[in-house]
Amino acid sequence: MIYRMIFILIVPALFSACAERRNSMLVNETADSLITLGNQEFSMSVKRRGGAYVDFHLIEKPLNPFGWRLLPEQMPANNKPYSFEGHFLCVGRWGAPSFGEINVGIPHNGEVNTVSWQVSPESVLVGFKVFEMSCTTPIEKLDAKREILIPEQGSYFIVKEHFTNNLPIGRVSNIVQHGTISAPFLTENTVINTNATRGFDQRTGYKYLEDSSFVWPIGFMADGSRLDLSRVDSDKAFVTSHIIEDSIGWITALNPEKNIIMGYIWKSSEYPWLNVWHQPLDGHPYVQGLEFGTTGLGQPYELLLENNVTFFGRHSFEYIDAGETIEKTWLCFQALVPDDFVQVISVTVANDKITIADEGDIVELQGHFY
Repeated sequence: MIYRMIFILIVPALFSACAERRNSMLVNETADSLITLGNQEFSMSVKRRGGAYVDFHLIEKPLNPFGWRLLPEQMPANNKPYSFEGHFLCVGRWGAPSFGEINVGIPHNGEVNTVSWQVSPESVLVGFKVFEMSCTTPIEKLDAKREILIPEQGSYFIVKEHFTNNLPIGRVSNIVQHGTISAPFLTENTVINTNATRGFDQRTGYKYLEDSSFVWPIGFMADGSRLDLSRVDSDKAFVTSHIIEDSIGWITALNPEKNIIMGYIWKSSEYPWLNVWHQPLDGHPYVQGLEFGTTGLGQPYELLLENNVTFFGRHSFEYIDAGETIEKTWLCFQALVPDDFVQVISVTVANDKITIADEGDIVELQGHFY
């Protein structure tokens, strides 16, 4: 098959770089606790409270995919007055805590979403400025430290995160990057593509996951309704969960009206699952969750462990020992695409390049990141 390469981003080994001289990066903390970062090609904003990414747009053609936000009154009682918004982080669990955890004050999707993140002085790596922020969780003792790498050139950013179990015992846990896109980026014509493969509808009983599985982009709801998972115009709400069988996982969202594509790339050894949340409102797309993480099943740990629930050999949790720190990394990009671009066929990482392709002619976007 002949592919058209949408663009090529040159990055140093994707997830690594070495310390060097200081370079310019746009950094601003606004009065409403937003941290704004970027370069001459893009701008992004991160919330100090909760650490959510709430804006990411190209300077040349602004279109923010991370504009979604729940109102405080729509939030679970144990999270109020703080709201889920944009791309937020789930640590400790994906979804609701247990009854016992709720009673001691654990919020939905983890304490990291309700605490203030501390900001450290910026540093430099070859071709990057590095912005550091961290948070401590007084109840869970599952703390997070984040490095956001902003390149001198290029419309992408890299996030390296460290998670430390500060309890004196080991624990089962989960970490999910809850990327959430909405209008104006999300429209009826937005196209979703990924290299995720086998999956299931979250409403399927956990004892029948493999028997009821399907392969992207064709899916089936638990009631038998057929889904085209690459489209976002379904009037039915659903969550499907999929495994990543390649060494690198990726997902993209294309807005064909504005000729803009955004997407994520991550290591499947760190995040082996992709969860896609589709939520319409009044018959129109409202929110699309592009959620990659360590779990594909929104069930209590007690159920997962007692029943040894797996999906083609994949567990829906990971173990973090007492005092252990684990590291996970992901990349988010945005770029302009040709008028006749239809869908992503492949995303590859090789020779310090990220290549996003579909069929046809070759178009390249390059930057100098060294």
